[in-house]
Order: sequence, then C-alpha cells, then structure tokens
Amino acid sequence: MTYMVVKLLQSNLRIDNSGIARILSAGRKDGGLSHSILDRLDGAKDRARGLIKPKAIYDIFDAKDLPHRECFDEAKKVALAICTIGTELPDLAKELMKGGRLVEGVLFDAIGSVAAEAVASEINIMINQRAKDLSLQVSERFSPGYCNWDISDQQLFFHKLNAKQINVALTDAFIMVPVKSISFAVNMGDNVLDSRWQNRCMYCNKKDCSRRRS
Repeated sequence: MTYMVVKLLQSNLRIDNSGIARILSAGRKDGGLSHSILDRLDGAKDRARGLIKPKAIYDIFDAKDLPHRECFDEAKKVALAICTIGTELPDLAKELMKGGRLVEGVLFDAIGSVAAEAVASEINIMINQRAKDLSLQVSERFSPGYCNWDISDQQLFFHKLNAKQINVALTDAFIMVPVKSISFAVNMGDNVLDSRWQNRCMYCNKKDCSRRRS
C-alpha cells in the first residue's frame, strides 16, 4: 500500500467565524454572534491554534477493487481519506464543559469542528489535483452516515487505510477517536459530474436534509 500521510501546518487552516457561527446557531441562517461572544472567540481561536495538530491519510483505489456500494457504482477510481486535528483541542473543550465553563467549552468545541472541516478541505484539494493529473473528473466529497451510506462503512476506511499512522481509531459504534476527525470519499471518473450519485439531491425525497445542495 502507498498511503499518502499528510501533516498540515495549522497556520494554513482557515478557521472562519461564519463556520463557527453556523455551528453555534445550529445551522440557522440568521445565527449571528454577539459582540461579547466575538470578543471571546478571538481569544479562543488564538489559544486553539496551538492545540490543533492537523494530519490526514488518504489513497486512491480502483473502484472495482472496493466492495460494491451504490455510491461507487459510476466511479472509475475512488479516493478514501481520514483527517484529524488530534486530541488536544477536543480534550480542552471537554475539560472546560465538565468544569462548568460551558461557554468556553462550546466555543472550543465549535472551533475544533471547523478546524477538522478545514483539514478535510485541504486534503480534498490535494485529491482533486491528483485527479486532474489523471485527467479525471471528481465528485463532491461524501462520508458514511449521509445520503443513505451506512455509518458502519467507516470500517471500510480503516480497512483500506492505516489510520494508526495518524493516531485515529474506530470504536465499536463506528465513532472515530479523536472525535474531531472526518472520513470522506471522492469519486473519480470520465463522467462523474453527470453521475446519479453526484446529483443525488435531485433524486432524493428527504427535504429536511442538512447536507442538501439543491
């Protein structure tokens, strides 16, 4: 196996307030942050940056070599990735909340979620570049637990990638540890952009899906 293990600089991660606001407001579009929270958020972000240890592992597989899944049906190749920000920031958030410092704990927890997404976005850019080098189209990234892809398929990622190299483990309930970790797949192919899976929102009857794109 030729896994790509990537250690990113936390200074290169974009941790924007809009993403944090969406989490704190439970996704409401009008969920702005008060001036007092913004003041506390700036200090929390400064402290959090020293606690974020972004790492990832990914590889690209021929779709025919993966177990049959609807989400891979129209792909020629599939990239699988696991990303994490490590344990330090999630542990701090948990410690603060257990100690009664709920606002601080929630802020650090939200920062951790946005940071993990930022790591995934950076790895996705790398995967897209590799697909470009192969003259293949790429899908949006997608993860187990969404769009009828069963959460139990987290096991596929841990079977195909040596997550121990980035210190990520999987529980019996298919939860990744550290908690601020993300797994995702990207389909590659000659006509991926026109595939049913890429355009699955058009065919889905679930109107209240938070991941819906159209």
